[in-house]
Amino acid sequence: MKTLSKLFQLLFASYLLSGCATPGPISRLSPIADQSYWVQGAEVAQLPSREGLHLEVSFLRSTPRYLIFEIGIQYNTGGKWK
Repeated sequence: MKTLSKLFQLLFASYLLSGCATPGPISRLSPIADQSYWVQGAEVAQLPSREGLHLEVSFLRSTPRYLIFEIGIQYNTGGKWK
């Protein structure tokens, strides 16, 4: 009877520990851009400016189905607004 009780306790303890011992998946992102800087803990990747076009991309957050990025586009032609 003691053996059955100890076996039950061991099975119950392993059941409790197995539920919280498996971590969820981790996504690791790293930019391929040569230039990047950090703003408030987030890395912002800069693409080289061409003909007045300046692009910046940073990871914002994730959902179970999507990775969400923040994209900044600045277009400077040097002209004046009409």
